Amino acid sequence: MNVQKLTSGELGSLWTSYMSESLVIPVLKFFSRTCEDEKIRFLLDYSLELSQQNIDTITEIFNKEKMPIPQGFTENDVNLSAPRLYSDNLYLPYLYFFGSACMGSYTTALSVSARSDIVKLFENCLTASMALSRKAKEEMLSKGIFIRPPYIPLPNKIEFVQKQNFLTGWFGNRRPLNTNEITHLYLNIQRNHLGFALLTGFSQVSSSNEVKNYMLRGKGISENHIEVFSSVLRENEIPISLGWDSYVTDSTVSPFSEKLMMFHTSVLNGVGIGNYGIAMGESMRHDLNAHYARLAADIGHYAEDGINILINNEWMEQPPQAVDRNQLAKN
Repeated sequence: MNVQKLTSGELGSLWTSYMSESLVIPVLKFFSRTCEDEKIRFLLDYSLELSQQNIDTITEIFNKEKMPIPQGFTENDVNLSAPRLYSDNLYLPYLYFFGSACMGSYTTALSVSARSDIVKLFENCLTASMALSRKAKEEMLSKGIFIRPPYIPLPNKIEFVQKQNFLTGWFGNRRPLNTNEITHLYLNIQRNHLGFALLTGFSQVSSSNEVKNYMLRGKGISENHIEVFSSVLRENEIPISLGWDSYVTDSTVSPFSEKLMMFHTSVLNGVGIGNYGIAMGESMRHDLNAHYARLAADIGHYAEDGINILINNEWMEQPPQAVDRNQLAKN
C-alpha cells in the first residue's frame, strides 16, 4: 500500500500537537498529584490519558515517516514533590479552557489534513477535547464556580439596522452592546483572569530574574486587558465576572522548569492573539475593534520578547520548515 507523504499542513499540525501535548502532560501530572478533590483528579487523569494517547499516536506516525521525535517536555521539567501551587478549583477552568482551545486547533488541523490516518487522529482529538471541556464545565457548575455569561432581556420583536451609527464607537451616542460583543468581552475577561492566575504562580516560583520579570509583566498586561474589557461592560451596566487569582497558594517552590513556564506562557500568548482576532471579526462597534487591535499588538510585543528569551536560553525547538534553496545553491 502506497501511503501518501505528509503535507506541510499535516506535518505542522502534528508537530504543534505533539509539543502542546508534551507541554501539558507534566502540568497535569503535577496538578493530579496535588489535587485533593476526587472528581477533579479524575478529570485531570482523564485529560492526562488523552494527551498521552495523542503523543503515542503522533510518535508512531513520526517513526513510520522516519522523522526525529521532538524533545518537547519530559519528567525533567516537573518537580512532582513540590508543594501545590494552585488550589483544586483552578484546575477546572484550566481544563475547561484547555479543552476549548484544543477544539479550535484540532478543527484547523482537520481542515488542512487529507491523509486518512491523520484525519482520524484529529477527529478523535476533537471529540475528546469536546468531552473534556463539557465534563470540566459540568463539574464547575456543580461546584458553583462556572461563571456564566451575563444575562440580557430577550428581544420581543425583529428589528433592522436603520443608521450607519450602528458602527459608531468613539464619537456620538454608542449603541448598546450586542450579544456577540458581550460574549467575546466576557470570554476574554475570563481567559485573562486564568492567565493572570497562572502567571502569578509562575512569577512566585521562578528562580530566574529574567523569567520572573517576564511573568510579572504578563500579569500587568492581563490586568490591564481585564480592566479595558470590564470598563466597556460597566458602561453598559452589565455585571462583571470575578477571576481565579485567589486560587493561587503562597508556595515559592517551583514545580516546573523555567523552559516549561516560558513555553506555556508563549502558548497562552498565541491563543490570546487568536481569540482577539476572532472577537474583532464578530464585533461591529469601531471602539471594540480598536481595543482588540491595540491589545493584540500589546500581546504580540510581549510574545516576541518571550520568544527571544526562549531562543537566548536555547529552550525553543525549531518547527519543521521549508528548504532554504539559496543556501543549498551556495554549498
